[in-house]
Parts: sequence; structure tokens; C-alpha cells
Amino acid sequence: ERGAAIDQADCNGITPLYSVCPWCRIDCARLLCERGAALDQADHDGATPLHAACSNGRTDITQLLCERGAALDQADHSGATPLFAACHRGLTDIAQLLCERGAAIDQATSNGKTPQYVACYKG
Repeated sequence: ERGAAIDQADCNGITPLYSVCPWCRIDCARLLCERGAALDQADHDGATPLHAACSNGRTDITQLLCERGAALDQADHSGATPLFAACHRGLTDIAQLLCERGAAIDQATSNGKTPQYVACYKG
């Protein structure tokens, strides 16, 4: 309300929206989204808030970011997408949500691994 820079990142490229995605209540993420926070601003590793929500099992925040139009297939510097992150962690509900939203299922990382590969590898 006082005009703080909503997308100001710290030295690691972490924005306020990114920081709430793995740990905080959805209310915080919703408020930042309503205030116009950048959904796809990446940290220094190229990970976005959607990566953070997906890799930490935050189905509620993943749903919110998808509804707001977050880039489903934006890869981090290793080529991992949010779907890859969910599959890597065995988070089937998030993987299903992303697939239903149209996430690219065959987008490979820089070393050629796909979400299906990592899901099978991780069991």
C-alpha cells in the first residue's frame, strides 16, 4: 500500500513472491499476485516462483500461480521445468495439475532427462 518495490530481489534473485511459495500460507502469495508481483521472475539459478511451489509440494500455490498465468514451461539454468521438479520430488498431484494445464511433458533438461525419465527413476 505504501509503494514498496514488489519485485525487488535479494542477492540470490529471490523476490517476495518467490520467497512465500515454498513456506508461507497461500494468503501471502495471493496478496502479492493481486498487487501485480512478477510471476516469472527467476532467481540466480533460473528458477521461478512456480518452480519453488512445485518442488516444495505446494499444490495450493501451484494452482494459484497457474490460474494467474505463470509460465508452465520456463526452465531453470539446468533445463528443469516446474513439471520436472514435481516429478523429481514424486509429487503426483502437482505433476497432474501441471499436465492438465498443458505443461510440456517431453521438455528435457540440459543432460537430456525428461519429467517421465525422472519420475521413473525416482519411483
